[in-house]
Amino acid sequence: RLLLLERQRWDRGALRPAAPPKQQPDQATTSRFVELEQSRADIEQAVGATAPVFTPSEGVAEWFIRVTGKYDGDDPDIMRARHNPSVIELDRLSENNLVELVRMVAREFNGCELACGDRSILETLNRVDRVGRPLYAYFLGQAMSADNPSPEWTRHEDLLDSVLNKNHAKRWRAVFTDDLPALGDDHLAMRLGVSATIARGLDCKDQRIREFAGPVSAGTRRQALVLTDGPLGSGARGPGTFIPPLEPDLLGEWFVLSALGEGLPLDEILEFSWAYRPIATSAFLQRLAQDFPDHPVTFDVLQYLPADEAAQVVYRSNASQVIPFLSKAEVTYPSNLFLALKSAAQAGDGRSMASLATCYYEGSGGVEKNLSEALNWYRRGTVIGNAAAINGLGIMYYFGYEVNED
Repeated sequence: RLLLLERQRWDRGALRPAAPPKQQPDQATTSRFVELEQSRADIEQAVGATAPVFTPSEGVAEWFIRVTGKYDGDDPDIMRARHNPSVIELDRLSENNLVELVRMVAREFNGCELACGDRSILETLNRVDRVGRPLYAYFLGQAMSADNPSPEWTRHEDLLDSVLNKNHAKRWRAVFTDDLPALGDDHLAMRLGVSATIARGLDCKDQRIREFAGPVSAGTRRQALVLTDGPLGSGARGPGTFIPPLEPDLLGEWFVLSALGEGLPLDEILEFSWAYRPIATSAFLQRLAQDFPDHPVTFDVLQYLPADEAAQVVYRSNASQVIPFLSKAEVTYPSNLFLALKSAAQAGDGRSMASLATCYYEGSGGVEKNLSEALNWYRRGTVIGNAAAINGLGIMYYFGYEVNED
């Protein structure tokens, strides 16, 4: 039995065009919809749980494609072995749950109850994070156990800043003593901590680390470990040589954005990270685009084109996975990212063809709306069997865009 927990829903992720129907569905379509809804109701009654509602217009998440090996998830071996319903969406916590989580964390950190009322806690939570993510309730509990949060907090970034400030004042100061860096200072430990967070960890024994940072002493390793909240160790050989990423992901991403935004050399950090672990760096960029799409440093990070040839291949293939998050946030696409998307499409990558077609369909990514080009790329993607391209081509025929309505 394998249980996979994933932040992203299985049916969210692919970039697909959407348009309102021009007319009511015919009788055959209506009847088929009723049949599907009845089938779903039968499944729910049989297994005693809510079956997933299939919404193909929203696309399919990358992790689901990787797990099933198919865009539709209809592999017969998987269908025979799966537990129905095989995709269970965890419900969001209620407001009462979130308030109790804040209080519980505050009790854990200072051993006493918060004096403020539930309404005050909930108002602060709603100011910093309207989505109701438990991680921010956890961070708020930490902050309120020390002092009251600032009334100027209006974004979740303010709460993440408070976590970094607390780490700077306590954990970092305890290890750095007289050599305490601020975020953005070009300190060797800061370079290692930021690079480790982007590349999902680094091993100081690796020759590439020495070429990037020079010899790394036990003291510097200890400093880098405290920046990423890694195990410091106390043996005769000093701390371990592996520097882990700062987690959870949201805090690690904010740590990187803050350090690069305050002046840590972005080009050097990214060039090393791309060359050292291109796949992990690619995944970091995807999370960054998902969680902080409108941050100016996110734009700079996505715009950076690595010099390493192997990394460039990954950068191009990554474009089709990053651009949907930028499209959803309605932010400007970095020009290098769009050129990478076009290059990958021209090289025959189906997902890139579909994403490029959608850019032309919507007039996004720095290109003018061009339905003729959209049709061209949807057709090319359809030829090689890309599901998003097939869906897009169907929409072009349905509405009669550049083709006879059919």
